[in-house]
Amino acid sequence: MNQETQVQTAGEEFGGKAVAEVLSKAHNYCDHETQRIALANNSKIAALRAQLALLNEEDKKLQERLQCALPAGDLKERRRKAIYYWSVTAFLAVAAFFFSLLAFDPYRLGWKSYLYCSGIAVISPFCVEKFLEVWASPRLMKALATVACLAALSSLVLLALVRGDVLAQAAHNVASVVTFSDSPAPQAENNFYDRTIVLLRLLMALLALAMEIGAGLALYEARRLGSVSGDDPARLREAVKAVEATMVAKLEELKTLENASAVFQNEFWRDFYRALSDGLTRRSLVKLSTLVLCVVLVIAPRAHAADRLNLVIALDLSQSVAVKGPDQKQEFQKNLDAVARLLATSPAGAHITVLGITDRSFVQPSILLSAELSEDSGYFGRKTPGCPK
Repeated sequence: MNQETQVQTAGEEFGGKAVAEVLSKAHNYCDHETQRIALANNSKIAALRAQLALLNEEDKKLQERLQCALPAGDLKERRRKAIYYWSVTAFLAVAAFFFSLLAFDPYRLGWKSYLYCSGIAVISPFCVEKFLEVWASPRLMKALATVACLAALSSLVLLALVRGDVLAQAAHNVASVVTFSDSPAPQAENNFYDRTIVLLRLLMALLALAMEIGAGLALYEARRLGSVSGDDPARLREAVKAVEATMVAKLEELKTLENASAVFQNEFWRDFYRALSDGLTRRSLVKLSTLVLCVVLVIAPRAHAADRLNLVIALDLSQSVAVKGPDQKQEFQKNLDAVARLLATSPAGAHITVLGITDRSFVQPSILLSAELSEDSGYFGRKTPGCPK
């Protein structure tokens, strides 16, 4: 029972060392290959990033040209639209001039107020149009148009509220004229202006905002429709689509190269553990036994003469060795010859255990021989080895 325990302990030790060695080599190989893939892809990744930057710049330029390109339609239609937008711009500028003049009137600035009001009427549409030209984008146009529309509608609502207060005040004044008493009743204090002053201020602010943004939008559209451009919007759209498709392809290639090392690492360990789970068959057990035998054969000659050798020999008894090689000799017979040579060269005092490898070796080891050689090697070490006690 003690010998079986020693054999089982030796098998577990060899098996543990073999598995640890395999895992260590697998980790080293995976780490080095991951680093190699990452280093090999660095240059390609840098080139793809540079190409993406160039494509991005080209896409921006095409988008700007597309914004400046004339819309589809005949030349007369464009001119009519341009005239309409110029008229709107001029009307809003004149209105802004007079509104500004009305604001400066109480201060009695004289002719100076005309200069201030003229500058105010011109600078706001010019700045809005320049802003749209520099930051031209469909989203910006939609945002400004939405703000101008909301401000205009809000000002109309506020104006309606003020108009309602005006009508209410007029109706109150008419009703208060008719009296049927000798002594007139005291009239309530008129607070019409106090109620409407806040609404009027907010109304004027929103109306001014809508007018200035609307004037800028009208000026931008008028200049765009009045300009002469040789760009075809349809061709520009096709060019933009081609550039964006190229950018998508380059981005996919870039991400593939960036993830190549991680993909290899995951695939390696997936295949490794799948092989471990699928490869525990009779053939894999035989290969593991052969590996243990090779380790024993390598370690045995290195044992010091003063140390007692504990030799474990694994002999394959499965059907995989029942085949003949090119010399018409079975692999099993070759293994027996190798075991005989190993026993013949074993030193004196060695403990020898011969295990039979079957498909149940890890569950139920088969011990073919368990013996210990005599420590007496004879004169000049010429005593025939292999004789157990």
